[in-house]
Amino acid sequence: MNEPRPGRGTYPARALRASSLKLGAALLLILLAVTIPLAWWPLWSGVLAVELLLLIRNPPLLRFWWTRLPLFLLFLGSVALTFPLSHHFEQGWWRAAIIFERGTLAFLATVWLTTVLAPLELVRVLRAWKLPVFLVESLAFMLRYLSLLSTERQTLQQARAARTFTRPSLITAWRTSAYIIATVLIRAFDRAERIYQAMKARGWRGHSS
Repeated sequence: MNEPRPGRGTYPARALRASSLKLGAALLLILLAVTIPLAWWPLWSGVLAVELLLLIRNPPLLRFWWTRLPLFLLFLGSVALTFPLSHHFEQGWWRAAIIFERGTLAFLATVWLTTVLAPLELVRVLRAWKLPVFLVESLAFMLRYLSLLSTERQTLQQARAARTFTRPSLITAWRTSAYIIATVLIRAFDRAERIYQAMKARGWRGHSS
C-alpha cells in the first residue's frame, strides 16, 4: 500500500526549516567564536572540533584545503601580526592570538555553510526571517551574477596573459590584478544600473522571484 503523498507546499516548508537551521547553526558557531574569551580555550577547542566534524561530513572542494585555506590563514596571520609589530614584538601577542583564533573559527563556519546551503536557499531563508527587502534583494542579485563576474575576470586575465611574453614581477602582478578587479567592478556597477532601469520599466517594485 502506497503511503499518502505530502500536500503541495509541505516539502518547501520543510526545506525552509532545514535551511533555517543550517544558517542558525552557522551563526551560532560564529557567535561563539567571537564571544568566547581566549582563557576558555577548551570551549574554543570544542567549537573547532564541531566545525571539523561538520566539514568532514560535508567536505568542500579538495582545492579549498591547499589553496583557499592557506591563503586565508596567511592573510589572517598577517593582520594578526600587526599588533605585535606595532609594539616592536614586545607585546600584543595575546591579541594577535585572539584575532587568529576567532577569524579561523568564523571562516570554517562560513565554509561549512556554503557547502550545505545553496545561494537560492540562503536568499529564501533571509526573506523568511523578514530582513530588509533592499538587503535581501541586493544579495540575490549579487549571487545571481557572481558567476558572470568570475567569467569576466578570467577573460581579462587571459587577455592580459596573451599580451605578456615574460613572467611579470610581483609588483606588476599585483598592479595587474588590481586593474582587473577595478575593471570588473566598474562593469558590474554599469550592468547593475542597466538591469535596475530595465526592471523598473517593467514594473518591478523591489521583489524578485
